[in-house]
Amino acid sequence: MFSNQGIQPVSVVFNNTKNCFLHIPSKLITHLSLNENQALELSWGNGSPVFLSWTQSRASSNQDAHRVELCRQLGEKLGLKDGEQGFLRACHQVSSLTQVFVEPLSSDDWEILELHSSALEQQLLDQIRVVFQDAVLPVWVDNHTVIYIRMASLSPHVPYGRLEQFTELAVSPKIRAGIGTLTDSFEKFSNSHTNLASSSSEPTADSSSSQSRQWGGIADLKSLFRHMIKGSYDRIKEQPPVPNIPTILPDSIYRVCSTPPDSLCTINHISTGVIHIFPWRFCWNAALRGGQSSVTYGCLSKVLSPKEVKEKTKQAAEKQKRVGVSEGGVSEKGGEEEAVVVRVVCHGSEAQAGPNKGGIHSGRVWIPQPLSSKLKIQPHSAVRIKPVNSTIKVATNIHLQPLNPQPEETDEEIQTAFLSWLHTQSHEPLACLSPRSSSVLLHGNDAKLELALTVLKPEPLNDPPDQLFLLAPTVLQ
Repeated sequence: MFSNQGIQPVSVVFNNTKNCFLHIPSKLITHLSLNENQALELSWGNGSPVFLSWTQSRASSNQDAHRVELCRQLGEKLGLKDGEQGFLRACHQVSSLTQVFVEPLSSDDWEILELHSSALEQQLLDQIRVVFQDAVLPVWVDNHTVIYIRMASLSPHVPYGRLEQFTELAVSPKIRAGIGTLTDSFEKFSNSHTNLASSSSEPTADSSSSQSRQWGGIADLKSLFRHMIKGSYDRIKEQPPVPNIPTILPDSIYRVCSTPPDSLCTINHISTGVIHIFPWRFCWNAALRGGQSSVTYGCLSKVLSPKEVKEKTKQAAEKQKRVGVSEGGVSEKGGEEEAVVVRVVCHGSEAQAGPNKGGIHSGRVWIPQPLSSKLKIQPHSAVRIKPVNSTIKVATNIHLQPLNPQPEETDEEIQTAFLSWLHTQSHEPLACLSPRSSSVLLHGNDAKLELALTVLKPEPLNDPPDQLFLLAPTVLQ
């Protein structure tokens, strides 16, 4: 279903980062029309193409638009040379992996991995997200020791895929010659596996809430890092933890931007239900150094201008005359339209304490075009954003309806595409939440498929207008 966004020539330069992400400049992100969840295919010379996850370079905006960076250890294992000329292509669909079989490259790697398995559970997804068949990848232990692991087998059987919170990693031991026996090692590691499972099966309230904040309510990593002794095992199935929505901002009025700030030109325009807010004086470079932006949910509504209020009052009066109703005036909301629940990315939220003295606006907001068109919100107009106060419920049954049905798409294909999309959202904070009715935009090879999503169960029972539901693949499948 997806259209090729083009191939871009690049120069691959080695750096000293400790992860397996390809670092690319903002201009190249724009040229490739990249979304945060996409993988990249890197090809060069006579080498086989490789598949990598990406992140934006933190270098200056004057950086060469076709210069990309990769950690030296990974580049050398892939057979690249520093300064290698190659080509990048965006991969629009990335399968979420349910299980990966991994082999340490040496007995030393195995021993270090065995000793530090608990630490790696917490660190692995910060270093590697996209893997491919037979890839040899570096992994850093406690930020100073590097080991190498080979991706021996991926499930489902795909050329490349994405590690998720639910991915099970099965590690084959690499025994040092002349030390112990294979049975001894299996026995020893079986005990280690039991301890890992039991120690993490009942996390403390503090650790659970901490993980929920970090991963947006997705389950912690205890099911990610498993060691296969022999045969197969049943995946642990749990009711997903329900996240809490942080109250970051008060009920406030914001001025709508006509375009996002220049430094944010790579924001995913496809995320129609996501808005971005900024203080009046926003320094993006400082925000980058300060870490990840805060994410919450809010009720977004358009604040009518005096002219619009007057026009609406006039229209209401004319309508009442036609139907013979004597009750005058507009709705109780007066100068405010109906609210919709949206995800809010707060850039520099610590600087958004409230409006300046004598002002009414607490900052600026950028609303993607599909959402602003739907709500009839014009640039430079005012909107109100109120915090969400409802308790999140877990959706157990949903209905998906294509808004533009395509004859070749079957119900099973739509369901598979939706669940794949849902899996890829798991790394984004609070990304798997939805109001009772919303829309989802899926991107295929040569088309886009927009789905109307309706939560059927739990059934409505005095739900507040800002009610949100957690969409968990383990529950919906």
